[in-house]
Amino acid sequence: MAFLNTDETGARPGTSEQRPLSVSALNLAARMLLENTFGQVWIIGEISNFMCPASGHWYFTLKDDAAQVRCAMFRNRNTSVRWKPANGQSVLICARASIYENRGEYQLVANAMLDAGAGSLQQAFDQLKRKLEADGLFDPLRKRAIPVMPAGLGVVTSDTGAALHDILHVLKRRCPLLPVKVFASTVQGDTAVSELVAALHCADRDPAVELIIIGRGGGSAEDLWCFNDERLARAIAACETPVISAVGHETDVTISDLVADFRAPTPSAAAEHASPVQADWLARAAQLDARQNQAMSRVLRHSSQVFKALCDRLQHPGQTLERHAQTLDQHQLRLQSAMDRLLSSQRRHVSQLSSRFEAIDLARPMRDRRKRVNDLLSRLSRCGQQSLHNSRQQFIIAARQLEQLSPLATMNRGYAIVSTGSKGVSTMTDGEHASSRGIVGSVVSSIEQLDPGDRLTVRLKDGQAECLVESVTDSGGD
Repeated sequence: MAFLNTDETGARPGTSEQRPLSVSALNLAARMLLENTFGQVWIIGEISNFMCPASGHWYFTLKDDAAQVRCAMFRNRNTSVRWKPANGQSVLICARASIYENRGEYQLVANAMLDAGAGSLQQAFDQLKRKLEADGLFDPLRKRAIPVMPAGLGVVTSDTGAALHDILHVLKRRCPLLPVKVFASTVQGDTAVSELVAALHCADRDPAVELIIIGRGGGSAEDLWCFNDERLARAIAACETPVISAVGHETDVTISDLVADFRAPTPSAAAEHASPVQADWLARAAQLDARQNQAMSRVLRHSSQVFKALCDRLQHPGQTLERHAQTLDQHQLRLQSAMDRLLSSQRRHVSQLSSRFEAIDLARPMRDRRKRVNDLLSRLSRCGQQSLHNSRQQFIIAARQLEQLSPLATMNRGYAIVSTGSKGVSTMTDGEHASSRGIVGSVVSSIEQLDPGDRLTVRLKDGQAECLVESVTDSGGD
């Protein structure tokens, strides 16, 4: 490497002792020195600022807690990686140290990449995200609606950053009449979180502010880290005023974006979402004004027509009274005529009824009714006597039949009832004997019931006698 100047004598450039180097030569020498000194090395770190342009090459920063280095992995090498790296991911790369000569920047050119797990920042992000999600700060039901046309807009960001310039430029273009208040705060560094929280509280307490935008422009994960702080997240959740979060670029997602009522991918997009298009609203107002004028014109024309019609129909009260008086006279005459006709008809009807009443003989119906009643009384008397006679005859016949069947009648003809003992119970028949139940005091109907020496009771028509059986003789069926 003869072109390297290692002379330390301090000779002036251009002399025979020292030949000056160009910038390109210096960068080339430095690159070769690095590449020849280190060769291929394995390095572990956390990815930040990952970019993948249309060329397919990967550009990112590899960092740890104390330092960082730019890295490049060209397309012909990154196709062997089966996954796409992400910011906050911890990786292990095989790379060679080199210098990008065009800008004189020190970088690593990666040849291989292995996943080493999530980096420390990503782990902290995921841990806080889980905690706040468990507390309900990400719940969609908690978030408030963004007003369509806020009366005042508050912007919490750096007053010297590009984000504020972009927001004001969009607001000037879309709605220049919208009042805007800027609550300045640093957006990175050690004091950024406390300043952002204080500015957010001021904006929330301002009665003129109905909507708040909090955010900043793009940057590395470290630059945006203050928007991943728990204190700022809880301050956003505690705001009574709706909050739009616009941090970094569209690919950057912070805790503030998740807690806010609405997440905009960029500050410019936040301004567009927060402000209506004034020209559209003016056109809409003009359209509504025209429609209102047309409606009022129609109402006035209709009212004029109605008024004219009412005026044509309106007459002098005297004429109306005269017309009603004439109508009343006509009704009175018609009523009088109807009453006269009704009275005449009623008189004729009464006269006809009187004539018919006079022609009727009232005594004749009475005589007919009296004769009819007498005939009915005579028939009733005859029927009663006949019914009484028939009942008496039936009673006599029944008494005779009862007398013929009575045991007393049989005893009147000379028969007697013989029973054992002194209290016989018997029933006489025309067969000259009564049925016996075969017990003491029963009626005797056969000699088989008797033995010599038995005492018998003989009942006659006028009394009874006690007898003693001396002998029993069989008549042989005679």
